[in-house]
Amino acid sequence: MKSQGIDQVAIEIALGALEELELPSLTWGFVDSYVSEEQFIDQISKSFDRYDVGTDPEDVIAELEERHLVRYWLSEDERCYRSRFAELVRLLSRSRQLFDGRPWRSSPTLVSDYRLDISPRRYPKRDISLDDGKAEIASSGAAFSKMQEAIWASVPAAGGMASLSRFQVDAFKRIFPAPQDCGTIITAGTGSGKTLSFYLPALLNVSERVRAGEFFTKVLSLYPRNELLKDQLTEVYKLVRSANPGLKAAGKGN
Repeated sequence: MKSQGIDQVAIEIALGALEELELPSLTWGFVDSYVSEEQFIDQISKSFDRYDVGTDPEDVIAELEERHLVRYWLSEDERCYRSRFAELVRLLSRSRQLFDGRPWRSSPTLVSDYRLDISPRRYPKRDISLDDGKAEIASSGAAFSKMQEAIWASVPAAGGMASLSRFQVDAFKRIFPAPQDCGTIITAGTGSGKTLSFYLPALLNVSERVRAGEFFTKVLSLYPRNELLKDQLTEVYKLVRSANPGLKAAGKGN
């Protein structure tokens, strides 16, 4: 299966469908269970019918795999799936204390018991079109060059966003053009688009500073943990590569 650049809403619904299947087993402490591909496709189809989503479930699963939002493997010629949430519960429940000179298999577990409380995902509405967002930014005095307009049109699409949320537009207006002597804090739920809120205005600014034969640091991104950095690297690389057509048209891409 090959990723098709699935909309984020479909991704969220599919993840919710997988976690809905996993919840009964996790609640009873069966953390090593998994969902078959057939079960997964069927559950996604039911969820898509409920929310009137016309995306192919198999394409969504391919996108989940590509983004590493699910754990998957083959077991007796059957493709198996587990959400990152279920995998986290499994790892936490299986973690053991380590003592010098004592085999870890016979050591007591760190977690004696657990209770699960799962709530539906809630995300900011994406009800601002890219054109309206650009017009709002322009009205605040930040004009786009032709190259920046091309990047603005292509980068959100690479991130699976056909429209923007209010917090994203507000962040863009504050970060682009780059402010002087001030900081910006962006807070939103996982998967709501915080990454794009920073990297899109950053790419717009960097695009005007790219010069042939000149190499210097233009943007510095700091992450508190290596695992978070690894998780973000693929997504950010895809966003950066999607800006290349606009750079090429201006004689700056490669």
